[in-house]
Amino acid sequence: AYAVLGDWLQHRGDPRGELIALMLGFERKPDADQHTAIRSQVRRHLLAHAAQFYGDLARHVESVHDYEAQDYRWRFGFIHHIATHRRSAARDAFAHPSGRFVAELVYSARELDLEALQPPASLRVFEGVFDTPVALEPIARTLPALRSLEITAPQIEATQLASPVIERVALRGQALSSACVQAIARA
Repeated sequence: AYAVLGDWLQHRGDPRGELIALMLGFERKPDADQHTAIRSQVRRHLLAHAAQFYGDLARHVESVHDYEAQDYRWRFGFIHHIATHRRSAARDAFAHPSGRFVAELVYSARELDLEALQPPASLRVFEGVFDTPVALEPIARTLPALRSLEITAPQIEATQLASPVIERVALRGQALSSACVQAIARA
């Protein structure tokens, strides 16, 4: 699917098409020399088109020169993984065209506020560490494609956890109510 999208974008002169094509090279399991060459080409292409690929997101990265050492990890021409403790870094990426298909989020914050965070429905992996209690129902409701959920919080609550696609749940908390354990068991 990404190869088709990349071709379509390249034919329209969109630099993201070339980025997709370059990054698909990683999926072919290149040897060490090829991997290094692809990384170099991707880095040059991201830099040459930084305004399109990063735009306002550049303020959230230490340097656009090293795309592998950022809170944002790229795959298939888009931001694939975000690891941050800054809500604005995640929210801004979700709203940017480069973050349209974010699949993984590792996030730590005082509290989980999904309405303020505005994660995309495409999110499949969510790992969070929070200082305040977390309710699981809003997570399952907001993230319909979620396959893996890992939450660390002082208290975790759930009365009904209806998500047919979640395959893995890891909960770490000082308190799990019996209703929460039952909801997880039913899911």
